[in-house]
Amino acid sequence: MLLKRVSKNHLAGVWRPALWSSHRCLPPGSGREVERSHAGCGIASRVLLGCLAAASLSLAGSSAADAASTCGAPVTSGGVFLVSCEETGEAQTFTVPAGVSSLTLTAKGAQGGNTGLFPGAEGGEDTGTAAVTEGESLTVLVGGMGSEPDGSEGGHGGYGAGGSGGQGASGYLGGAGGGGGTVVFEANGALLIAAGGGGGSGNLGYAGGTGAGAGGGLEGSQGPEFTNGGGGTQTAGGAPGAFEGFETIGETAGAGPAEWNAGAPILGAGGHGGETLTETSYGGGGGGGGYFGGGGGWSFSGGGGGSGYLSSSLSNTSSSVGGNAGNGAVLISYTLPPPTAEISSPNPGGVYKEGEPVPTSFSCSESEQGPGLASCLDSNGSSSPGHLDTSTRGAHTYTVTATSRDGLTGTARIDYTVTAPERSLSVHTEGTGAGTVTSEPAGITCPGECAAQYEAGTVVTLSAEPASGSSFAGWSGSCSGTGTCEVTIGEAQSVTASFEAIGGGTEVPRCELKPQRDVLLAPRHGHKTNPLDGQLAVDVLCDQSSTVTIEGELREYPVIVGSAYQVPFGPVHAPVTANVETVVYMPLPSFSLTELEMHAPEVVQLSLSATDTAGTGSARSLAYAIQGTRKGTR
Repeated sequence: MLLKRVSKNHLAGVWRPALWSSHRCLPPGSGREVERSHAGCGIASRVLLGCLAAASLSLAGSSAADAASTCGAPVTSGGVFLVSCEETGEAQTFTVPAGVSSLTLTAKGAQGGNTGLFPGAEGGEDTGTAAVTEGESLTVLVGGMGSEPDGSEGGHGGYGAGGSGGQGASGYLGGAGGGGGTVVFEANGALLIAAGGGGGSGNLGYAGGTGAGAGGGLEGSQGPEFTNGGGGTQTAGGAPGAFEGFETIGETAGAGPAEWNAGAPILGAGGHGGETLTETSYGGGGGGGGYFGGGGGWSFSGGGGGSGYLSSSLSNTSSSVGGNAGNGAVLISYTLPPPTAEISSPNPGGVYKEGEPVPTSFSCSESEQGPGLASCLDSNGSSSPGHLDTSTRGAHTYTVTATSRDGLTGTARIDYTVTAPERSLSVHTEGTGAGTVTSEPAGITCPGECAAQYEAGTVVTLSAEPASGSSFAGWSGSCSGTGTCEVTIGEAQSVTASFEAIGGGTEVPRCELKPQRDVLLAPRHGHKTNPLDGQLAVDVLCDQSSTVTIEGELREYPVIVGSAYQVPFGPVHAPVTANVETVVYMPLPSFSLTELEMHAPEVVQLSLSATDTAGTGSARSLAYAIQGTRKGTR
């Protein structure tokens, strides 16, 4: 049976919000039905006894869903946020802020109540670091200090299951109430941490003995006298105080453990203080609440301290017996993640040319509870949009730094590389010969690929290879001489390679010339028109690559000694490739056959010759003569 301790205020219709212990009471008909509070039931006068054994105590009339109040607002200093949960007489909640994954929790049990002679014992303090998830809700119950006795009426136990003080005899002071325990539960109902309340002080009676309660800790302590209540442990409530050979009057053991039950937190209750032993006795102090409650003190003796608790999931734990005076508290400290920076463009790993303009885009953000951003700047001191520094070649890192108003920083970075700019190198070939120019590094194979892009500062080596029948005559432009050509790329550059056909002495081209017609037609007498086509197609096949000059001559046949009637035509300059037949078109003068006609030759002779124009000499080809019969019609 869960009972609430009442006082004179209760009689006036005012309930004190508190967690109270239930206690073993004597059943009706036991001969101890008296008209005053008795045997630890904590009920005002004229209330019949008959309650259950001491037990853990839950938040009467409420559940976790009803606990709507929250802990105080966070206070920040140097990037550390501190939330203080004070005693309010009801359960409170704390919601883990966004971005927070770790909390440091310090639970402080409440001090036991004082009497006129002795102070109540201090509550224990327990500390640990918990791994949490943002948005998770913790339930917090903060113990209240036990109250002083009101005359002979024992003091109330503090909120948080502090045991009530025992009743004193008429004219003698009652015992003080035990301090309430302080607990923090996870959202899943698991107990994270608990701190025991201190035992309430007893009052000195004729039998003598201590009046000090015992402080709470992981193992609640007992007062200095053997008549004091025992401290709660990790497995059981503290034993009630006793005096061998004397009757036990109402003092009870502590209860526990603290746990989550049916949607509500339950605390280990402190035991009730001993009642009056004789008509001249004082009341004993109540035990402190906690994980397991401390035992109530024997008549006139102090109560034991409640025990604390540290979950195995906590790290960096510590605990102390005593240390907290007054009401309990829960201190929650955490650090928010630093502000963040994000570079949206360009992508990391880019390669850019020296001096190339590269714009950047970036942003910074701060957590909701953060103090706000002081700046968001890149490594050039610019806000978005910024730019990459491409003024020097090599590997670089571009950084954006977000700085909050409390000095915390977050950075984002990308790496990039700056290379030399590219410039064009072009190659040309000229001359009567033929050949090929290649480059190292690759890129140029001319004829074909005669231009390429190279990074500035690159040394490009050009090599010339003449074709058969040609020789390399040398470089011009950005190179000179006849060796390899080395060009250091700066601005756009051009190189010319000259190839000449091999000539001179007997090394002259030998060409076969063959007109594509084998009959020349002359007009009738009296017609002054040229019956021949305007040009003569000649197939040219030479044994060397060169540029040849082809000339021709028409004359009467047979040749009359001393005749001056002959018609030259040409010259025509034509490039030829060794052993490749080339068609050359030779225009014929309009008067050619007309002149011959005037002398009426029956046959004409065509002679052709090819001459190398490289200045190496000339040679007549095998003359190809065509004799044709003059016809009267075409």
